Order: sequence, then C-alpha cells, then structure tokens
Amino acid sequence: MKKLLLAIIFITSSAFAGDSNIENYVHKLMNESIDVLNDTTIDQDAKAAKVRIMLTNNMNTYWMARFTLGRIIKTISETQASSFIETYRSYVISTYARAVSQYKGEKVEIQSVQKMDEEFSIVKTQVYKSDGNIINVNYLVKEERSGQYNVCDVITEGISLINSHKAEYGSIIASQGIDVLIESLKQKAK
Repeated sequence: MKKLLLAIIFITSSAFAGDSNIENYVHKLMNESIDVLNDTTIDQDAKAAKVRIMLTNNMNTYWMARFTLGRIIKTISETQASSFIETYRSYVISTYARAVSQYKGEKVEIQSVQKMDEEFSIVKTQVYKSDGNIINVNYLVKEERSGQYNVCDVITEGISLINSHKAEYGSIIASQGIDVLIESLKQKAK
C-alpha cells in the first residue's frame, strides 16, 4: 500500500510552491501522469508501460543505487556495481509502475519546498486518502547540471526509501554477498 501511495504522489503532485522551474517541472509531470492514469482507451499494461517511461525519465535511479550501496561500491567489482545499478533501476521502476494500477484518485497537496543546497530541495506533501487518513510524503529533488530535475528519494512518514534500502541491502551483502542481492532484486522486478 505504501508503494502505491508513493507512486501516486510521485506522479500526480499538482504544484510546488517556490522555485518556478520546479513548479513547471511538476506541472508538466502531473499533467502527463493524470492523462495516462485517466486514459480509458488503454489497458492497465499500457498504462504501466507509459508510467515506467515517465518514472525512468524522472527518477535518478543511478544516484539512488550508488547512495544505497554507499562505501560497499568500493569493495565490489565494476561488473557487480553496474549490474546492481541496472537491477536496482529495474526494481524501483517496476515496483512503482505496478503500484499505479491501484490508483484511486487520492488528493495530494504540496505543503512546502525547502532548498537544502544548490542541488537538492525537499518537497513536502500530504496525501488525503478517501478514508480520511493523511499521509506525509516528502521528496528529495535534485537539480542536475543540465537544469533537469529528478527525484532521488521518497520519504514516507519520516522513513526514507534509500536509507531503508541502504540498511537492508548492506545487511544482505554482508551476510550473503552482492550477487545474492542482485538476483533477489531481479526476481522482485519481474
């Protein structure tokens, strides 16, 4: 359920307060997302495929994967690092794309945008569920050198996706090795 909410929020946030470049980025992403999610002429598989493309273009999974590995990246081969980065990308994108099929039009409100430094901003949102519950979801957004924006982390009720992955994957790597983790993520991405 949390993955569904994260995917919906990521795709459907309506506006950022603050930086007009970020606001324009989110408006464009929101409009494209809503169009796909509400398109009655395509089936769920086609919607998921379109969402995969949008997520691939708007999540910096390369940065996320490297952050998730942390110092471990220096202890594994280049081949293993490349394999992990690609597998992590597939896993994250597939997980969020599948979650979109459960979209039910939850309302999302942007609470604030806080610039952390020259590269990173935190976008704070609240998700209003149909049962009356409110969920706090924040996004770490990175401005690339090209001027493009990408999401680097999703923080739900204070729990960071990449920090959670870093702790979980570090434990798996320590006990079973990087190759076991890569294979596990490949299976989950299917």
